[in-house]
Amino acid sequence: MDTIITAIEQATPAWLTNVLRRAGVLSQGAVLTVRLSPNAAFNSSIGHLEVAYSADASPTAPTSLLLKLNHEEDGEFEVAFYQKALPLASHLPMLVCCYAAEYFPSSGDSYVLLQDVSSTHIPTPLSRQQILNGEGVPPQPYLERIIDALAQFHAYWWQHPQLNQVAEVSQVKWWFRDEAYYARHVQKRQGEYLRFMDSVGDEIPPYIRQLYSRVLARLPQLWERYLKVRVTTYKNLTFTNGDCYFNQFLCPRNLADANDQTYLVDFQDVSASFGAFDLVYLLATFWTPPQRYEQKHEENLLRRYLQVLQRHGVTGYDWAALLADYKLMLTLIMFVPVWDQTNGSEKSYWWPKMQCLTGAFQDLNCMELFES
Repeated sequence: MDTIITAIEQATPAWLTNVLRRAGVLSQGAVLTVRLSPNAAFNSSIGHLEVAYSADASPTAPTSLLLKLNHEEDGEFEVAFYQKALPLASHLPMLVCCYAAEYFPSSGDSYVLLQDVSSTHIPTPLSRQQILNGEGVPPQPYLERIIDALAQFHAYWWQHPQLNQVAEVSQVKWWFRDEAYYARHVQKRQGEYLRFMDSVGDEIPPYIRQLYSRVLARLPQLWERYLKVRVTTYKNLTFTNGDCYFNQFLCPRNLADANDQTYLVDFQDVSASFGAFDLVYLLATFWTPPQRYEQKHEENLLRRYLQVLQRHGVTGYDWAALLADYKLMLTLIMFVPVWDQTNGSEKSYWWPKMQCLTGAFQDLNCMELFES
């Protein structure tokens, strides 16, 4: 096991030499210098490392790396996922090359060492403020690449044998892992909603308050109706990113190159779940009804996702099944803005999200989940 590091500055030539040797990418020679360019990120520390090697070093050793540090157990799942994915790199081209990942249970610290692709790729070109201002639809070429990368990722892990393992990251998302977990989840949402109403209930339009009350009262029904069979058999489940906003994707700077891969990054919330969980985060959470309907953005991207799944070997899953899963996950994710508010987020963040999610819930008639 590595020496625990808690700051980017601790990525010394000696430490990096040891890590790269164990990763099998530095069979000879050593790291001589590391030039650090730290850069703060939410809930983690990220640094760009420019590496110089001794003359006898392996010629293919990477010279541009990205080191991500997490603290207080935030990176446990991400490390576990990358450790699973490391031997499967050839099957997962949508993942940035990972050289090493380690979690230290004694302290809760962790690191992930990745290829630095910042010279060829950029985050989806939307700022946080643009998204909050209702300008959250990337240009069509980005949308298509993002959906393709996500669908390819889901397709590889679709009903994969590694999903049903003891390791925490391989189990179903805790929201609906089993009947007891789901009951606790419903109870948690009910408590959050009471605190939400006590705090800002007077600011919420009556129709939204009524909608939440109706859905909350019916949430327990979803276990027997939809969740139980799926999560106990892992039928049509996959690994999901779990926090799948557009900023979780790195797109090629040169979109004209059709062969240049789009990457999916940041797996702190990864788990086995419904593929539609990621789709709701991506398409419904910050898109207004007009944005979802314009040029049939939402429907066309969902259909494209399904086509890519099927091209990559997923069978027994059709449009009706995808749409049902999308509605189911939308019903559960609709309560995330309530959690955001009760955990201190500003109204400028949770209120647009709440409007978009409740709008999508109503447009897609998700209440029929409780009536069929």
